[in-house]
Amino acid sequence: DFIRLDDRSTRVLYKLALALYRNGRAAQAVGPLREAVTLDDRFTEAHYLLGVCLRERSGAEALPALLRAVEVNPAFTAAREEMADIHERAGRRAMAIDLVTLSAGQWPTAIRTWMDRLQRGGDGSGEHRGPSVDQPGYVRRRHQRWH
Repeated sequence: DFIRLDDRSTRVLYKLALALYRNGRAAQAVGPLREAVTLDDRFTEAHYLLGVCLRERSGAEALPALLRAVEVNPAFTAAREEMADIHERAGRRAMAIDLVTLSAGQWPTAIRTWMDRLQRGGDGSGEHRGPSVDQPGYVRRRHQRWH
């Protein structure tokens, strides 16, 4: 009865998803995590785990969740490192370096700069490389919805 009464608790959903992820069932963890972040958009750990689970499918799908985790808590190093790895693998080395070297206080300014560059058609690093398949649209749409 207690689980049934509390099955929409963000913590219960997160712990269920974490158990699924730890047992190699990341795809099944996505549903409870999406529900958890819908109920509490500031639940940093749930956004992070959602990004980690989605990354197994696609870096592009993972970025918005990881970005939100960092926006809620700029000092959340693990999320920044995951994002940096995705950007590094996509050839966006400057963004990857920024993600792991910027202090938490620098994060809000950096994200605005990247969004401006991405909207102008670059990759966020300051040099134009043409449209990116996996990042600008996702991040730009999420960023605009949050602010």
